[in-house]
Amino acid sequence: NQLGFNGKLSEYAAAVGNADLERFFETACQRRKMFEYYRQQINLRLVNEITYQQGSKPFAPTIFCVKASSPEMRVRIEEKCAKKRIETRRWYTPLVQNLKNIRCCEMPIVTTFANELEQTLIGLPFSLNLAEDEVDRVIEAIKDAL
Repeated sequence: NQLGFNGKLSEYAAAVGNADLERFFETACQRRKMFEYYRQQINLRLVNEITYQQGSKPFAPTIFCVKASSPEMRVRIEEKCAKKRIETRRWYTPLVQNLKNIRCCEMPIVTTFANELEQTLIGLPFSLNLAEDEVDRVIEAIKDAL
């Protein structure tokens, strides 16, 4: 037995991916720069109310999530961003054990940290097309929510 995954890819998606391999490292570098800019701005302007995952930096990040200090803070951030036409996403919501259709399954362990993330994690805009001034606009919206 060994760990694996069930990944499916259409021929079209494989062809697009294959054609994009030539610039993969350039794209990964651009993504890391945007990721780092977000982190720097949070460190400079949003100390204590917003945190992000510590540890090794991702090779080619595709999302940027932050953790609000409370569920109420996440809601305030979402509302302030929505008013400024900034789209956000909730991650890990709902957790599998909280899905209404799967109540027959009992969770064999306590998931305290996952339960907290379900209430406080928020995905911020992140793409290769995102300019630093747009990140600044997101950070300002979050700062206004504080």
